[in-house]
Amino acid sequence: KVFQIPKSPGLTDALLAGDAPLSLFIRQTVGPNLRILTSGKEAPNPAELLGSQRMQQLIEALRQEVDVIIFDAPPLAECHGSAPVRVDRREGRCRSHPA
Repeated sequence: KVFQIPKSPGLTDALLAGDAPLSLFIRQTVGPNLRILTSGKEAPNPAELLGSQRMQQLIEALRQEVDVIIFDAPPLAECHGSAPVRVDRREGRCRSHPA
């Protein structure tokens, strides 16, 4: 909503698109060095998609292109509140950051 970008095509679409180039789903923002991959269309099986081999491939492809990846996600499992997850290529690990 902040960037006024439609949510589709986005992550779900990229995961379901097979070998389509990731560049078809990532959008440049008005800010320098900030690109967005929106959520995409609603998936009937979001947990399955997020845990898929294709998701791992997508994350790896992103890690090759950018320095920092931030996943803004709803609460997961028993965590309370929304906590974006950051994947830092330089550190090679994920960290959860309070919103």
